[in-house]
Amino acid sequence: MQLATNPRGNLYLAEPRNLYWLIALVMAGVAVLLAMWIKTEPGGVDGQPDWLRPFALGFCVLAAAGIAGWARFGKPIEFDQRRRAVVRGSRIIAPYAEIAHVELREVSMEYSQKSYRIFLQRKRPRKIDLGPVHNDLEASSIAADIATAIERPVQLVRH
Repeated sequence: MQLATNPRGNLYLAEPRNLYWLIALVMAGVAVLLAMWIKTEPGGVDGQPDWLRPFALGFCVLAAAGIAGWARFGKPIEFDQRRRAVVRGSRIIAPYAEIAHVELREVSMEYSQKSYRIFLQRKRPRKIDLGPVHNDLEASSIAADIATAIERPVQLVRH
Protein backbone atom coordinates (compact mmCIF):
# COMPACT_ATOMS: atom_id res chain seq x y z
CA MET A 1 0.00 0.00 0.00
CA GLN A 2 1.28 3.41 -0.88
CA LEU A 3 -0.14 6.86 -0.29
CA ALA A 4 0.29 9.63 -2.82
CA THR A 5 -1.12 13.11 -3.41
CA ASN A 6 -3.11 13.90 -6.55
CA PRO A 7 -3.13 17.27 -8.40
CA ARG A 8 -6.16 18.40 -6.32
CA GLY A 9 -4.08 17.99 -3.14
CA ASN A 10 -5.98 14.93 -1.87
CA LEU A 11 -4.33 11.82 -0.47
CA TYR A 12 -5.12 8.60 -2.31
CA LEU A 13 -4.09 4.95 -2.13
CA ALA A 14 -1.98 4.21 -5.17
CA GLU A 15 -3.10 1.01 -6.91
CA PRO A 16 -0.39 -1.57 -7.73
CA ARG A 17 -1.43 -1.57 -11.39
CA ASN A 18 1.75 -3.28 -12.62
CA LEU A 19 1.08 -6.16 -10.24
CA TYR A 20 -2.50 -6.42 -11.51
CA TRP A 21 -1.25 -6.55 -15.09
CA LEU A 22 1.23 -9.27 -14.16
CA ILE A 23 -1.47 -11.36 -12.45
CA ALA A 24 -3.78 -10.92 -15.47
CA LEU A 25 -0.97 -12.02 -17.78
CA VAL A 26 -0.27 -15.12 -15.67
CA MET A 27 -3.98 -16.02 -15.62
CA ALA A 28 -4.15 -15.58 -19.41
CA GLY A 29 -1.09 -17.83 -19.77
CA VAL A 30 -2.74 -20.51 -17.64
CA ALA A 31 -5.86 -20.20 -19.81
CA VAL A 32 -3.78 -20.73 -22.96
CA LEU A 33 -2.12 -23.80 -21.42
CA LEU A 34 -5.51 -25.21 -20.41
CA ALA A 35 -6.89 -24.60 -23.91
CA MET A 36 -3.90 -26.41 -25.45
CA TRP A 37 -4.37 -29.31 -23.02
CA ILE A 38 -8.07 -29.56 -23.86
CA LYS A 39 -7.26 -29.54 -27.58
CA THR A 40 -4.51 -32.20 -27.38
CA GLU A 41 -6.38 -34.50 -24.98
CA PRO A 42 -10.09 -33.96 -25.69
CA GLY A 43 -11.07 -37.15 -23.85
CA GLY A 44 -9.96 -35.80 -20.51
CA VAL A 45 -8.19 -37.60 -17.71
CA ASP A 46 -9.45 -40.75 -15.97
CA GLY A 47 -11.20 -39.96 -12.71
CA GLN A 48 -11.67 -36.31 -13.65
CA PRO A 49 -15.16 -34.96 -14.48
CA ASP A 50 -15.60 -33.88 -18.12
CA TRP A 51 -16.70 -30.37 -17.09
CA LEU A 52 -13.68 -29.59 -14.91
CA ARG A 53 -11.16 -28.48 -17.55
CA PRO A 54 -13.60 -26.26 -19.51
CA PHE A 55 -14.76 -24.76 -16.20
CA ALA A 56 -11.14 -24.04 -15.20
CA LEU A 57 -10.50 -22.51 -18.63
CA GLY A 58 -13.56 -20.26 -18.32
CA PHE A 59 -12.54 -19.23 -14.81
CA CYS A 60 -9.02 -18.30 -15.95
CA VAL A 61 -10.31 -16.31 -18.92
CA LEU A 62 -12.85 -14.40 -16.81
CA ALA A 63 -10.33 -13.79 -14.01
CA ALA A 64 -7.71 -12.50 -16.47
CA ALA A 65 -10.26 -10.19 -18.11
CA GLY A 66 -11.54 -8.90 -14.76
CA ILE A 67 -8.10 -8.24 -13.32
CA ALA A 68 -6.95 -6.56 -16.54
CA GLY A 69 -10.10 -4.41 -16.45
CA TRP A 70 -9.36 -3.41 -12.86
CA ALA A 71 -5.75 -2.60 -13.78
CA ARG A 72 -6.93 -0.42 -16.67
CA PHE A 73 -10.10 1.21 -15.36
CA GLY A 74 -9.99 0.79 -11.55
CA LYS A 75 -10.21 3.96 -9.48
CA PRO A 76 -8.13 4.46 -6.32
CA ILE A 77 -9.56 5.24 -2.90
CA GLU A 78 -9.21 8.98 -2.35
CA PHE A 79 -9.58 11.14 0.77
CA ASP A 80 -11.44 14.09 -0.76
CA GLN A 81 -11.04 17.22 1.39
CA ARG A 82 -13.56 19.28 -0.58
CA ARG A 83 -16.38 16.73 -0.10
CA ARG A 84 -15.03 15.62 3.30
CA ALA A 85 -15.47 11.99 2.28
CA VAL A 86 -13.64 8.82 1.31
CA VAL A 87 -14.38 8.30 -2.39
CA ARG A 88 -13.61 5.86 -5.19
CA GLY A 89 -13.98 7.62 -8.51
CA SER A 90 -17.16 9.69 -8.20
CA ARG A 91 -18.79 7.37 -5.62
CA ILE A 92 -18.71 8.34 -1.94
CA ILE A 93 -17.73 5.34 0.20
CA ALA A 94 -18.06 7.09 3.56
CA PRO A 95 -18.29 10.71 4.73
CA TYR A 96 -15.62 11.64 7.27
CA ALA A 97 -18.37 12.18 9.85
CA GLU A 98 -19.22 8.43 9.70
CA ILE A 99 -15.65 7.35 10.51
CA ALA A 100 -14.86 6.80 14.19
CA HIS A 101 -11.13 6.10 13.87
CA VAL A 102 -8.35 4.65 11.74
CA GLU A 103 -7.58 1.13 12.89
CA LEU A 104 -4.06 -0.23 12.54
CA ARG A 105 -4.37 -3.97 13.09
CA GLU A 106 -1.20 -5.88 13.94
CA VAL A 107 -1.41 -9.56 13.03
CA SER A 108 1.24 -11.84 14.51
CA MET A 109 1.87 -15.07 12.68
CA GLU A 110 3.32 -18.01 14.58
CA TYR A 111 6.45 -18.51 12.47
CA SER A 112 6.75 -15.30 10.52
CA GLN A 113 7.08 -11.60 11.09
CA LYS A 114 4.16 -9.37 11.92
CA SER A 115 1.97 -7.94 9.25
CA TYR A 116 -0.44 -5.02 9.42
CA ARG A 117 -3.79 -4.07 7.91
CA ILE A 118 -5.33 -0.63 7.92
CA PHE A 119 -9.08 -0.17 8.32
CA LEU A 120 -11.39 2.80 8.58
CA GLN A 121 -13.71 1.95 11.46
CA ARG A 122 -17.13 3.43 10.84
CA LYS A 123 -19.46 4.41 13.65
CA ARG A 124 -21.71 1.60 12.47
CA PRO A 125 -20.34 -1.97 12.48
CA ARG A 126 -18.92 -2.19 8.96
CA LYS A 127 -15.22 -1.45 8.43
CA ILE A 128 -13.50 -0.26 5.28
CA ASP A 129 -10.42 -2.38 4.60
CA LEU A 130 -7.68 -0.29 3.01
CA GLY A 131 -5.27 -3.20 2.66
CA PRO A 132 -2.12 -4.81 4.00
CA VAL A 133 1.20 -3.24 4.94
CA HIS A 134 4.22 -5.39 5.76
CA ASN A 135 6.52 -2.88 7.45
CA ASP A 136 5.69 -1.47 10.90
CA LEU A 137 7.14 1.99 10.21
CA GLU A 138 5.33 2.26 6.89
CA ALA A 139 2.08 1.03 8.47
CA SER A 140 2.18 3.57 11.28
CA SER A 141 3.16 6.36 8.88
CA ILE A 142 0.30 5.57 6.47
CA ALA A 143 -2.21 5.27 9.32
CA ALA A 144 -1.04 8.60 10.77
CA ASP A 145 -1.24 10.36 7.39
CA ILE A 146 -4.78 9.06 6.82
CA ALA A 147 -5.83 9.98 10.36
CA THR A 148 -4.47 13.50 9.86
CA ALA A 149 -6.29 13.84 6.54
CA ILE A 150 -9.66 12.77 7.98
CA GLU A 151 -9.07 14.30 11.41
CA ARG A 152 -9.63 11.08 13.36
CA PRO A 153 -7.44 9.17 15.86
CA VAL A 154 -5.47 6.00 15.15
CA GLN A 155 -6.24 2.92 17.21
CA LEU A 156 -3.76 0.03 17.36
CA VAL A 157 -5.34 -3.44 17.62
CA ARG A 158 -3.15 -6.50 18.26
CA HIS A 159 -4.19 -10.01 17.25
